[in-house]
Amino acid sequence: YLKVIHYQDDNRFVHLRLGFLYYDLKNIAKATEHFQKAYDQGANNHQIIYYLGLLYGMQEDYKKAVELFEEIPIDNSPIATELIPSLASAYYQLGKEGKVKALLKKAVELYPNEEKIWEVRGSFYANQKDYEKGLEVIEEGLQYFPHNSNLQLHESILLDKLGRTDEALEKIQNLLKREPNNASALNFWGYTYLERGEQINQATEALEKAYQLDPESAYIIDSLGWAYFKQGKTQEALKLMLKANQDAPEEPIIQEHLAEIYLALGQLENAKEYFKKAYTNIKKIKKPSYRDKVDQARIKQRYLETKKL
Repeated sequence: YLKVIHYQDDNRFVHLRLGFLYYDLKNIAKATEHFQKAYDQGANNHQIIYYLGLLYGMQEDYKKAVELFEEIPIDNSPIATELIPSLASAYYQLGKEGKVKALLKKAVELYPNEEKIWEVRGSFYANQKDYEKGLEVIEEGLQYFPHNSNLQLHESILLDKLGRTDEALEKIQNLLKREPNNASALNFWGYTYLERGEQINQATEALEKAYQLDPESAYIIDSLGWAYFKQGKTQEALKLMLKANQDAPEEPIIQEHLAEIYLALGQLENAKEYFKKAYTNIKKIKKPSYRDKVDQARIKQRYLETKKL
């Protein structure tokens, strides 16, 4: 193909083929270059425009991604339901929350039977810390898809954020009856009981199972490490928590857990360092939920206590 393109630089089909090949090789810059040439030469069907927009998004050129995505009508394209989450994400990266709201509102009106759109809309409001609205959207989506596990998980998380933990646990238990190998649901169930100080052994078993199912999740690693700490397995807990912190270095709850483990091991300076990091990061939450406020108060107290030591 490289030999052909040397003589036929105006052959958009060869540019497209090279674009796909470079993408497979994870050379995003070269893939973008060839897709752009194909687009400039008239390869402008919706799928190609969408791919090109995705490539610019991968390089964090969200303005260019939006320009391309907006060429595709969301009410009259076979790829509309693929496009909408990507366009919403690009708007969000550009700080255009109003555009995201309008897009997703129109999207659920156009495609109420598309599960992914309900998930994206609910997640958007959750990210905005508007948990009430997020829950409202998720529950509306569940009217269309009562057995969608992602929507059910989001519902439980939002209920917990709003302080309605008993309801959240009831719903997650119903999900686990149907999907006993759902790693995220196992993590939510296990960690919630750890925080309550109840059913520690059963919670640990659930978290070990979640870890086996998804060993790369920083949040599952954190939960299991915290369970081991609660059981007195401090060295095992430290090993897991260091991995979780490496994978999610700005997460205040992981930093708090790491600080508590260091404190238990008598490593006071490390404990102080991580309590300070946890307190600094959790203060950044602009619209704290009920759960966030509980976490903020606890971390502040522990930070101030250890600061005096």
